[in-house]
Amino acid sequence: MELRPNQIEPVRLGIEYFEEKKPVPSIIVAPTAFGKSIVIAAIAKGVGEKLLVIQPSKELLEQNYSKFINLGGEASIYSASMGEKEIGDVTYATIGSIVKIATKFKELGITKVIIDECDRFPREPNGMLRRFLKGAGIKHTL
Repeated sequence: MELRPNQIEPVRLGIEYFEEKKPVPSIIVAPTAFGKSIVIAAIAKGVGEKLLVIQPSKELLEQNYSKFINLGGEASIYSASMGEKEIGDVTYATIGSIVKIATKFKELGITKVIIDECDRFPREPNGMLRRFLKGAGIKHTL
């Protein structure tokens, strides 16, 4: 699988973001049919460190995970709806399945996260995503 020309810069910027020493949460905006799953997979593969990819649904998890595997990556899935609960160096998860085990990710040293469809997650201070990010001690949020 090869990146399209318009996907190269977002992938480069995403990888560079995860190298920042004092990051602020950042976002990559891409339209429908841009190939976000491939961009996410290429960033995750390029980071080369422990990373969590969170998506709001089982369907997006399947799509994102599949693209990462097609790029030659190895990843785990932590999602009750998928029937798998394993944490690896790269983990694809649904937020509902991991929100109560945030400290486990912290203990494993996972401080980097990519959130797919971030606009779907509520921004309330007590929302699942915010509670997870805080509890896990996430430093890089893309």
